[in-house]
Amino acid sequence: MAELTADQTAASATRTSGWSKLRTVHKVCGLTAMAWLSVLGLTGWILDHHEWRWSHQWTVPQWVTSPQINRLVRGTVMRNIVADPVDDAKFLGASERGLWLTTDRGETWTDVRWDGASGLPQTYDLVPGPTGTLGEVWAATDDGIWRVIDNGMRAVRFAMPGVHVTALSRGSSSAELIGVIDEGTVFRIDTTAPEEIKLTPVHDVLVDELPHTIPLNRFALDLHVGRGFLPGEWSTIVNDYGGIAILVLSLSGIMFWWLPRKWRTEKPKGNLKSRQSILRWLYRGHGPIIGLLAVVPILYVSVTGIMVDHIQTLIEHGQSVQLQRTKLTPLYDYKNLEGEISDIVAFSNDPNRIMVASRFGILESTDGGATWIMDRSLPLGGDDDSTRYNVFRADDRVFVGIGRLGQFVRRDGETEWTEINFDGPNLAITSATRRGDTWYIKNSRAIYAGTFDSVFKDSKVRFPPVAGTTAFLFLADIHTGHIFRFEFSWINDIVALLAIVLTLTGPILWWRRKWL
Repeated sequence: MAELTADQTAASATRTSGWSKLRTVHKVCGLTAMAWLSVLGLTGWILDHHEWRWSHQWTVPQWVTSPQINRLVRGTVMRNIVADPVDDAKFLGASERGLWLTTDRGETWTDVRWDGASGLPQTYDLVPGPTGTLGEVWAATDDGIWRVIDNGMRAVRFAMPGVHVTALSRGSSSAELIGVIDEGTVFRIDTTAPEEIKLTPVHDVLVDELPHTIPLNRFALDLHVGRGFLPGEWSTIVNDYGGIAILVLSLSGIMFWWLPRKWRTEKPKGNLKSRQSILRWLYRGHGPIIGLLAVVPILYVSVTGIMVDHIQTLIEHGQSVQLQRTKLTPLYDYKNLEGEISDIVAFSNDPNRIMVASRFGILESTDGGATWIMDRSLPLGGDDDSTRYNVFRADDRVFVGIGRLGQFVRRDGETEWTEINFDGPNLAITSATRRGDTWYIKNSRAIYAGTFDSVFKDSKVRFPPVAGTTAFLFLADIHTGHIFRFEFSWINDIVALLAIVLTLTGPILWWRRKWL
């Protein structure tokens, strides 16, 4: 065998030194970021699933969470209201956190009893029946559709048990309800024959009048929260894998580093083959089995995480950076509306006409859901940078809430939207109800009362005294680092940069070593 020349020996030593330095970089970055990466991976995975009941019903004391999060707590208490048509002191209120009845304008609230429920259902929508009384109200929940009876005191199961009904509204007739399953499948149900459910799939549709560009801030936020990669549930699945992979890679990496050091101190020594087998499978799980498949989600979650850490700056400057929608990820071709429908509205005597709220705005169909057109008639008065729209019906009016961009109403038969004026902050409205000539409209701050030809004023109807911050907001506080200090976002940035380094160096090191 020919001996290596001096130059070849030097080159080999240089390569070995290079790999050694790269391995050291990977190890130091991993040991430095391991603990907080585990927290980010776990909390990020949970936050991708806002539908999990426990995350909205388990609470922590508000003194634990940051002022930034505490400002959001009131908005979680009650999202929907229904007024008694006669008694001006009587209201139903509901949210993911409960269903309540007040007979004294909110001075006290009583829990509505759920007959036969397993736990406390999350309530997403309340729909008054044809009589308008509190003895006939339909409730959309994460456990199907329920019916509130006994003048608002009890709720009994009505239809679709175990189904995640995320939106519900009056249908095209008084005996019909229209709703959405898991923000994706439109259904209609006859209230006189609840076993008859008509489904309208929306996984292959045509949407017209979509915006040509998407602002950078919206795209970054969509990607980070698992709503910007693939249609339907696939975006969430990819993000889930990324979050779980970050956790597993952190734990397997520290075990691969720590176990040999622990074993060296043990006396007597353990079985060598057994220990080698443990290290071999730790490496295989850490590298090719989990790590390589997680490169893409970890990279985009880390990069967008740095951007989202500075959300105000992202909103201010990201709006000026417009991305071509057709050149973005497959989700943005909007041929699949599964997971995209947050609210739905139907129209009397016109079963083919449907209006829904989506991330791009209000979409309307006149052929039963096969084709859609984006409603551009809303007088927004500026750039539409909203990432959340609310659309809902009360009596003969359709309401739209878009936060600071405005709150609007349109009566059936009209073609133009009218902006609603409030004596208070311009926050997205979530529900409306009517008693005689007086309308009650709710946002996260208060329940306002008035008429559409005047300014709506605070009705002084109090919210239910639900204490504590939800687990979901608590975990969001941890995920952003604001629970420690607002400036902790810079620590998050450093950890995200280390995650990027780990993601880039890991495959390079594996390519040299392959399977152990």
